[in-house]
Amino acid sequence: TESPYGHYVLGTIAAQGKDVAAAERHYADVFRLAGTDTVYRDVVQNSRAQLEVLSAQRVRGLAESGDFTAILADAGRYDDQTLVQAGVYASQAKKNDDAIKLFAAALEKNPYQRDALHNLASTYYMTNQFDKIVPLVERLVA
Repeated sequence: TESPYGHYVLGTIAAQGKDVAAAERHYADVFRLAGTDTVYRDVVQNSRAQLEVLSAQRVRGLAESGDFTAILADAGRYDDQTLVQAGVYASQAKKNDDAIKLFAAALEKNPYQRDALHNLASTYYMTNQFDKIVPLVERLVA
C-alpha cells in the first residue's frame, strides 16, 4: 500500500517552489491515499492548510493586480473566507460590483458567513442599494 507521506513531502516542496499545479496534484494524492484512516489525520490537515495558503496567495496576487474576473470565473474553487478576502480587496479598489459578486459567492458557499453578510450589506450601502440591506442585517441578527 502506498503511503500519503511521500506525496505530502512532494506537495510541500512544490508549494514552496510556487508550482501550484504540482502541489495540488500531490495533495490530492494525500487525500486519496489517506482516505478515512485516522492515522494520517495530521498529514491530511496539514495538506488542507497548505492548499488554503496557496489559494489565498493566488487570490491576493490576482486582487493586487486589480483583476477580479479570474477569481469570479472560478469562484467555486475557493472557500468562503478566501472569497470574502477577495471581496474586501475589490471593495478597497473601489470595484463595488466585483465586491458584491465576491461576497455573494462566499454566501453561496456558506450562507452563515458573518463577514460576507456584513461586507455585502456595507457595499450595498455604499452603492445606494438600500432595499437589499435589511434582509442581510436580519440574517446577521438572527
